[in-house]
Amino acid sequence: MSRRSSISKRMNLYRMAEDTALPEALREQYREPSEKFAVRPVDVAGSRALLVEGAFEGPSAWTEDISRLAEVEVSQDNRSPGAVLVIQDNFGALWALTWGVGFQLLDQEKVDFRFGTRVLARSALPREIKSITRSVLGHRARVDHTVLPGGSTTRGFGVDGYGEIINRVDATARIPGLAWGNAPIRLHAKDSLSLPLGRRPERLVADLQVLNKLLDEPVLPGLESIERLVALKPKDPMVAELNNRLATRLLGKSDEPIGISWPHARAGMSNLMESCRVRGLGRAGDREDIPEIDEVLTWFTGKDPQSVLRGLGSISLEIHNEQDPGATTPVSTSLLLRHWLAFEVREHASRYCFRDGLWYRMDDRHAERIDQRVTEILAAKSSIPFPPWLPGVEERAYNIDAAAAIDGYSLDRNLMRTALHTHGIEPCDIHLRPGTFIHVKRGRGSSDLSHLFAQTLVSWEALTYDETARAAWLEKISQQVGSPVTDATIDEVVIAIGKVKPITTDSLFTFSKVNLVKQFDLLRDVRVRIAWIPES
Repeated sequence: MSRRSSISKRMNLYRMAEDTALPEALREQYREPSEKFAVRPVDVAGSRALLVEGAFEGPSAWTEDISRLAEVEVSQDNRSPGAVLVIQDNFGALWALTWGVGFQLLDQEKVDFRFGTRVLARSALPREIKSITRSVLGHRARVDHTVLPGGSTTRGFGVDGYGEIINRVDATARIPGLAWGNAPIRLHAKDSLSLPLGRRPERLVADLQVLNKLLDEPVLPGLESIERLVALKPKDPMVAELNNRLATRLLGKSDEPIGISWPHARAGMSNLMESCRVRGLGRAGDREDIPEIDEVLTWFTGKDPQSVLRGLGSISLEIHNEQDPGATTPVSTSLLLRHWLAFEVREHASRYCFRDGLWYRMDDRHAERIDQRVTEILAAKSSIPFPPWLPGVEERAYNIDAAAAIDGYSLDRNLMRTALHTHGIEPCDIHLRPGTFIHVKRGRGSSDLSHLFAQTLVSWEALTYDETARAAWLEKISQQVGSPVTDATIDEVVIAIGKVKPITTDSLFTFSKVNLVKQFDLLRDVRVRIAWIPES
């Protein structure tokens, strides 16, 4: 063991929001001992702390399938252990170290999920950024995950600072004062921070103080874009007014744009979703998909504005990887409804966007330039003769019919697994040889369109930069065609949207428009066309 590794070890560190009490860092059901989780106060080098350890246990969902197929009794249980150590330092900051599935014990509403990127923006070597995962307001999943192993600047990753939220960054950094010493270290920053921390109690507490002080330092030159998007603080005078506007809209008393948006930084990829459980409505809430915004509006019928705002903090959605949700099937923590809403208003020459439970402000002049770009993009229409999308026809059925009508191949929900995307991605919904990749979605709301843009980018990046993805694609399309296919080149990308009326700049959320512009910029070497599929 080297000297540094004997002193420090890589750990996963969270910082909790200000004014969070020690027990409040944990979800309520884990604040007291239970049959499966032990909870006890401990001391870490003179700092008050709380240790929770245990395991999630339950029958494996797949045993029933095996028993049915093999006609024998199969019984196996899942056991997923985890622990969290919450530490209150002497300066009032609250920290949490997690192991295994311990992160699921934390109250996500109390997590300072900007902590990791804030540390990185004050310590990274500006030319040593290794990877960036970013979203443009409203993107689902990891729409733009770029890796440059040799390192680059944020500009080298194409970050322009407009409408972009940096969710994850990997970089080489220097943080003098840590037990690790002054040598470069690799940081993995997201809502938590992965870095080497002291293995002994006194070393660990000292390292936490170094990080605490670092957060008061200015952002380093060249890293400003990591924090350029203006997020309103909860105590900003505008927030109360904006929250009232949101409540008014949820009560159906205004017509400002509102929709469902996948909170990808918290919920991760959607490809694993088989069902969704809604909690906090007082009735069974299991369903196959995320609720549509029209259904959400019915939840608040007859309520007053304050009840609506309380509902945003009590109703939650939880994603499961089985059609019958159970104790061991969640693939995301239970996220409050406010994290799933997209809403925007215009005020004082600015556009305020509500996303992932937070308010963001952007200048209207930027939005107007985006509108101009979107108008140009929408003018580049596809000439493919898609058949009409009849009422009541589900997306998968439409893709099969449309593929047959245009002499293509339907690949809807036919996932392609790669080294980077081990859970699978959709290469496209319909493939038209030799190199036209068609992505189809019924445009019921901004959420659907954002996911469509995300699917397009993820597919293109995988097939352009990932050899394992190209190999997986060639194998998959060869099976569909019935003969060997040797070329994985993408010549044209078609975004086909089923909607009663054509898509315009007025019918898209600001974040969806920014996403669309970003996509065209990234796919500049590929023909990208928009196709409107009339619903009749």
